[in-house]
Amino acid sequence: MKFNLGLIAVLVIGLPVAVSAFEKTREAKTVLQKIEQTIEADPAIDVSLCVLSGSVTVRGWNNNQVLARSAEATRIDFNRNDGSAQTAPARKIEIAVIDGDNRHGGCQAFSDVEISVPRGATIHVQTRDGDITIADVAEAYAVSQNGEIYIQGASRSAEVCSVAGSVTIRDSVGRVNLSSVGGTLAVVNVRPANPGDSFEAVTVSGDIDLEQVQHSQLNARTVNGNVSLTGPLSRGGRYEFKTMSGDVTLAMPDDASFLLNAKVSQSGEIITDFPLQLTPEPAQAPRAARAPSQASPTEGRTSTAPPQVSQPAQPPEAPAVVAPAPVVRVSPRVKVVTADQSFHKLRKFTASHGSGEATIYVASFSGTLHLKRSE
Repeated sequence: MKFNLGLIAVLVIGLPVAVSAFEKTREAKTVLQKIEQTIEADPAIDVSLCVLSGSVTVRGWNNNQVLARSAEATRIDFNRNDGSAQTAPARKIEIAVIDGDNRHGGCQAFSDVEISVPRGATIHVQTRDGDITIADVAEAYAVSQNGEIYIQGASRSAEVCSVAGSVTIRDSVGRVNLSSVGGTLAVVNVRPANPGDSFEAVTVSGDIDLEQVQHSQLNARTVNGNVSLTGPLSRGGRYEFKTMSGDVTLAMPDDASFLLNAKVSQSGEIITDFPLQLTPEPAQAPRAARAPSQASPTEGRTSTAPPQVSQPAQPPEAPAVVAPAPVVRVSPRVKVVTADQSFHKLRKFTASHGSGEATIYVASFSGTLHLKRSE
């Protein structure tokens, strides 16, 4: 009897433990089992995906197929939007992720998704809460409300928008358009695919860090943040940098050649490692005072005499001639100083270094402009 009671006690105590272990094992197997869907694809297929919450990872591969998988989803559907026959490779699809109470896909899924597409594909990804990673595709379009976005290896264009997350793009080619409300924009090693490809980076409250950006048309703007550019300037390039509250730092090689148009606040500093040829604004000739009109004594009479032209009491002053400012050679961390001490009261100026092959426009309303020699 004691043996039976002991055996019952062991079974009573051990059964819940065994059941719990079995449930955990089944859950682990469920997590490891991913839902997959594959479709034959055109090499330049257009793929779109939208989820409510979840991270999305897209990678280009050498297969003419689209593969989508998820561990949380119960089903993945490919909705073709190209009007071609079902047996032909798809040219345009929308990926619908089905999970939980979401039975129709759309943008209501709560699942992480991994996608493989041909390298020539165009990919559109949108998520509210989740990170987005896209690598080795032709065109990348990504939008995230609360998540970071990372783009690498785009071969034709990249357009990215994040509300409250940082954006990073590197080793890409083509047109680039980046925007963020409250995140940092970081770019490394990008270049245009065509001469007309532009580069634009805009954020409301965040820094913009650009390194080795080879586009000849570049525009970087932030309201509250710093802007920095490191690398050579394109011959004939046009660069625009603007910040309401922050510093602008341009780190360029010794042989950089540029024309600089800068606007800074009265309290802002201009610090340069480069010798600059300053060009002051030309002085305006004073306007002659206009004499008050008087009624002519012959007013209302007919006369053949030529009209009398009043002569000014004094001839107008000749325009003031302003001699060019001398070349200013400064050392690092020293303010730009000219012979005219009123220069610091000006809010804008023009200067050049070398032959001025590139044009740089800078506006900082509460910060310092740094022109540095890159290491």
